[in-house]
Amino acid sequence: MTEAPPGTERKPALGIPLRTIVVGVDGSPPSQRAVAAAGDLARAFGARVAVVTAVSPPLVYPTDLGPVPGSRTAASSLRRNSEELVAAGIADLRRLGVEATGFVREGSPTEVLLAVVEEEKADLLVVGSRGVRRTQRLLVGSVAMSIASTAACPVLLVRESPPPGGPSVNAARSSSP
Repeated sequence: MTEAPPGTERKPALGIPLRTIVVGVDGSPPSQRAVAAAGDLARAFGARVAVVTAVSPPLVYPTDLGPVPGSRTAASSLRRNSEELVAAGIADLRRLGVEATGFVREGSPTEVLLAVVEEEKADLLVVGSRGVRRTQRLLVGSVAMSIASTAACPVLLVRESPPPGGPSVNAARSSSP
């Protein structure tokens, strides 16, 4: 294998250099596979990875109900669990020799991931996809599909398990500028 001339970057098949990869985690098997895929790509292209998760904002209760017992404890526990998910992803990536950082942000998964993609000037966003049925997607939406249609960078969807006769990893290029 020959070395590339100084100042040039290795480009994947998508035709873009991979310097920064953002990967979304939520503890599901597809998100764990997404971390592994991001790690493989980061090692191959010398990229760094930002591991990201979203924490749902606390529910707002009418003021006449007063404080809800346990609500602070539940929010604190949710935040701690989210931080542990990100820490585990970072640890997995560092074991592979990949530079990794983490973000735990409050908001919807779509909003949080897209914000970090922009802040980090990501070249690729990797997310797990459960492969929900069309009717489920119509009723509850899909974070993966929403991101794939709006992200400012290419999106790699990593499925929990491949469909019969199909790949377990799909790449999508957003039509957004």
